[in-house]
Amino acid sequence: MKVPDGTYKAVAMPGAVVTQTASGKEYVSVEFKITQGELAGEVLPWSGWMHTEKTAARTSSSLKAMGWGGDLRDLSGLDNEVDVVVQNEEYQGQTTSRVAWVNTPKKPLDESRMAALEARLKKSKSVEPSDPFGPE
Repeated sequence: MKVPDGTYKAVAMPGAVVTQTASGKEYVSVEFKITQGELAGEVLPWSGWMHTEKTAARTSSSLKAMGWGGDLRDLSGLDNEVDVVVQNEEYQGQTTSRVAWVNTPKKPLDESRMAALEARLKKSKSVEPSDPFGPE
């Protein structure tokens, strides 16, 4: 099934593996299962590339968000729920959905921070939004 572009809650499925392309570029292959909404249960692939310093750093961040313990020989602990950004790509006339980015979910502010922000907003002057269409 084609999954629309967007951000979804997901978890890595068992079976992640570190491998390489025919040309020798290393990557980790992970399948994600969407966990919420009407697309819950849909499975999408992700490839975390490691053949350059920049791609390795991004892959490391993604793996840590999933719960990785630091050992590429043991990818069994990838069970944190993450935000995956899905993009659809066309290749040889076929459109496929894939995970483009893996991110740590945003966490709500703690109660003391929230209270401070509420106090700041209450003290601020209200500003009326301008009418982009001008007066009638």
